[in-house]
Amino acid sequence: MSRVAKVALLTRSWLRDWGRYVVGTFTQVWGNPVVGREARVRVRLSRSYFLQSLYLGFMILIVMLVYQNVVSDEVMRNPFEAQQSLQAFHATVMGTLTALIVLIAPALTANAITLERERRTMDLLAATPLTARQLLTGKLLGSLGFVLLLLALTLPVSGVSLLMGGATIREMLETYVLIAASAMVLCALALFSSAYARNSTTAVFLSYLRVGLLVVVLGIMTIAQATTRLAPPPGATGRELVMPLSALSPFSAPYVADTVFNAFGLEIPGVVVGVLVCLLATRMLLTGAAPKVGLYDKDTLPSLRRQMLLAVFLASWLSFAPPVQHLIAAGGIGHGGGFGITDILPLVGFALPAPMPLLILFLAPYGGQEERRVVWNRRIRVRDMLTGKPSGSLPYILSLWFAAIAGLALAMQPLFVLFSPEVWAYLVTLLFYYTGLWVFLWACAQLCSALLKGRSVAAARWLTLGCYAVLFLLPPILHMTLFSDMFMRESPAFYLSVVYPVWGMIDTPAQRVWEVAPAFYLYGAVLWLLSLLLYVLHPRHTNQEGDVS
Repeated sequence: MSRVAKVALLTRSWLRDWGRYVVGTFTQVWGNPVVGREARVRVRLSRSYFLQSLYLGFMILIVMLVYQNVVSDEVMRNPFEAQQSLQAFHATVMGTLTALIVLIAPALTANAITLERERRTMDLLAATPLTARQLLTGKLLGSLGFVLLLLALTLPVSGVSLLMGGATIREMLETYVLIAASAMVLCALALFSSAYARNSTTAVFLSYLRVGLLVVVLGIMTIAQATTRLAPPPGATGRELVMPLSALSPFSAPYVADTVFNAFGLEIPGVVVGVLVCLLATRMLLTGAAPKVGLYDKDTLPSLRRQMLLAVFLASWLSFAPPVQHLIAAGGIGHGGGFGITDILPLVGFALPAPMPLLILFLAPYGGQEERRVVWNRRIRVRDMLTGKPSGSLPYILSLWFAAIAGLALAMQPLFVLFSPEVWAYLVTLLFYYTGLWVFLWACAQLCSALLKGRSVAAARWLTLGCYAVLFLLPPILHMTLFSDMFMRESPAFYLSVVYPVWGMIDTPAQRVWEVAPAFYLYGAVLWLLSLLLYVLHPRHTNQEGDVS
């Protein structure tokens, strides 16, 4: 077969797969019997009307209380204070609305799957052609419809701030769209918790716990976005979307609305970016929950891993593109003072690799469940990286790492022509060191799994977590115990830390950050050698390798 024929065959296969993906996506939404059933049941419940009345009454009460302060004589005499009060009135109304949605949305789907198990109706669903993702999508859309109903009920109440000049029609509509999109993420997160929980009480507890953690973690991004919107830094107009990932939090909706994201010379509305981010997060949560539902659904793990690759690439690009654009707009390029290229380098060396240890902890260990064992015969295969086999864990981890680097490169592409040889050398050392660190952490996880003989993937993850805790926490403990009278950087115990170059990068001024390049090279080489040693020490099995559950 000629090369042209092979390319044509691969292209045809790729187009056929994408066609099936698009058709499957529409099938999960249109013609899904669960959507209509969930909507009818939710509307017929008497508690739904009680919840709507309580929700709307509370919103009206808040508006009445805040309105009295806004229309006071002292405020209305000063036009500047009046405008500020009207904007604060709008922010209060939207904040109250968002807080109520955050409290209500997880409760709508927290027990969606556990109730099916407790009522013993899951076996009946298993006898139907319904797939796990169709069931999850139907449950999600049914709950999302109720959230949209609650949002529609508050439109007249929120319209008060619109009539008084606290916001424009565009800001109001975009805020509502973003709140609905982020509420969809919260419903999907609760649905994910319900799929993995054993009973409804645990599902509700885990749902609110995870939603709370998500809101707190995204709170930093929300504060940064709000600060940029309300008090723009030099070179900014206040309409820039500097934290696109903050759109996952409903509290960021008023500050993401009426913003733009500059990409490839185009101004993309912030509401479009926010909705796309929420859709991708929702898709990942539903795909991750599908294997635990108990219904047949094929190719969920490869689909989830492909989505993770896309999510890592987009998260890296969306996180670093706004700082680069601000650097260009503020004129900090090439200047000795202010915010320059050298200020981004420590951020790149610290922020980009931060999530990788957690991903490795989840992906690298292997093991079975119940009576089934999983073994690894020390083979590394790229073709297995989407299947969940131990032989494909390292290629997939490195693929995630290079996807993050690709997103970073796309974001920093306008600055490449300004990089000096020292900057390029520094970036190469970072790549060499961190890649060696990820391979070393992967090798530690493989060895921990082998010590447990592949019996339990959960136990392997806990043992790997303990190993990582020793690697990262033992040097500081030795320093405080034996060398407390010395500076940490000068302590002999500190040299045992695998992240010693990272601490050196943090302590070094940004203008001379490439001076730590030799330490990165040295520790990177040691990590590569240790990884090779752990790989050789891993026991070799002669029986066939199994799949990870």
